[in-house]
Amino acid sequence: MVSRNKVAVMLTTDSVVDRRILLQAEALRSIGWTVKVIAPRKDTSRTFQKTPLIVRLPDDIRRFGSGANYLQLVFQAIAFLKSSSIGLLKGLLWKYCVNQPRYFKKLFIPKILKEKADVFVAHDLSTLESAALAAQAHGAKLIYDSHELYCEQELSSRVKRLWEKIEAAYIKQCSFVITINQSIAEELQRRYDLTSVKVILNAEVSDATLTYEKYFHSRYGLAFNEKIVLYQGTIDESRNIRVLIDAFRLLCNSNVVLIFLGAGKHVPRLRRLVMEYGINSKIYFHDAVPQEQLLSLTKSADVGIIPYLPTCLNNYYCTPNKLFEYIATGVPIIASDLPELRRFVNGYQIGEVCEMVCPKTVAVTLDSFFSDPKAYEYFKSNVREVSKLLSWDVEKIKLLSIYRNI
Repeated sequence: MVSRNKVAVMLTTDSVVDRRILLQAEALRSIGWTVKVIAPRKDTSRTFQKTPLIVRLPDDIRRFGSGANYLQLVFQAIAFLKSSSIGLLKGLLWKYCVNQPRYFKKLFIPKILKEKADVFVAHDLSTLESAALAAQAHGAKLIYDSHELYCEQELSSRVKRLWEKIEAAYIKQCSFVITINQSIAEELQRRYDLTSVKVILNAEVSDATLTYEKYFHSRYGLAFNEKIVLYQGTIDESRNIRVLIDAFRLLCNSNVVLIFLGAGKHVPRLRRLVMEYGINSKIYFHDAVPQEQLLSLTKSADVGIIPYLPTCLNNYYCTPNKLFEYIATGVPIIASDLPELRRFVNGYQIGEVCEMVCPKTVAVTLDSFFSDPKAYEYFKSNVREVSKLLSWDVEKIKLLSIYRNI
């Protein structure tokens, strides 16, 4: 008798599915699993990934049915409006009025209760309750992959309490709990008295075929001796972008250029600020690119920067995707002096960390970084070697071991 393939159903609340999820799905498929990723459909439909792995949920306010919270209906009704004031209203409603756990439960449950699987995987806390209920209904296993310290984001106290209650209620039902770094693993173990939390880094696929091209030099007509400082990812003032811009007003080295690669609601305002400062020949904004094109552009940088501030415990323990994207492409790093960033950047000697509160400190660090060619080549050589250790090839083995033992 031929045994059937095992089935995993993964849940995410992000309409643009994170590469961590897609890499995990492809890893499972490589050993014969059938995998389905269930994700919402939102106004980012133009950027949907074209993959049969992803099943889209309907974007229809009628799914809430009778008894739906009025504010949830209002939130959905205004979702199609685009003005900045409406955007602010949506944000305030979401943060202070909408019962977020109930919203996501109503979004997922009608679909996933129809899905039969051996394992339901909750990618982040926002899907844990739905995945747990589906696992219970089908007698399946439950895995919780905590992409961050969800309850320690900058949430209202009301919303934080709601999510803490959900996490405490379901986390011990999981066969495995996975997260992105050691600090968050230890915090989850401490909070919920867990025996073990597995760490699967947000590592990238190692690609030896990528070559260094002066893409940004060609794109913006830069002299070939100019050094590229790259920030990639969401361009939002909450990411401490303003400090980077202010730092470039103070740089002594005139051969250093800052590239912002990504999208965000604050880009128009930041563009205007750069123009007002008169440093538009030193700071450029590049549109976001699809994930499959990203690393070829990252490779063109001389240093990647991670300027996050510890505005909450989640940020304090962060290891964002860009950390591993810089590593995968052999790009040295300047990062905020936070525990996990320090662990990687200083621990592997692939760059420098500094306090990112003060623009002057950032400017001094950048000037120093490019003033010593031998030190720079040392970092560059190290990051090339580290890219072999901190790669998805390594993390994939750890992930598959979890699923083989479930």
